[in-house]
Amino acid sequence: MTNIIEFPAVEKTAAALLARLESQAEALEEKYVMLEDLHGKLHDAEQETECMEASYDEVMSAYAKKVGSANIPKVLLQYSTNASITVTTGDLQYVLSFNPENVEEPHQTDLFGDDDED
Repeated sequence: MTNIIEFPAVEKTAAALLARLESQAEALEEKYVMLEDLHGKLHDAEQETECMEASYDEVMSAYAKKVGSANIPKVLLQYSTNASITVTTGDLQYVLSFNPENVEEPHQTDLFGDDDED
């Protein structure tokens, strides 16, 4: 006769899985806390950026009134929420628009020209 010893495989597996679940739940909770913190920081940064953009646009508008929109360095227009670029594919012209209140109409310019490079 042989003695057969039964191993508690099901119970051990369930306990091991439970331990893994508890460990993963704890790790997930830490990530959720971190994500919530990052979300708050992102929201604060977005609000601060909106204020900075509004201030930038005010200064840009004042500058455009003094020098004319055609004389604004192109690199500075990328930060203005009042500036836009329209590409006309028919004749490959680039139309630069800076349209805050009381500033002149759109100005056509060669964006890839050498006129602003020093």
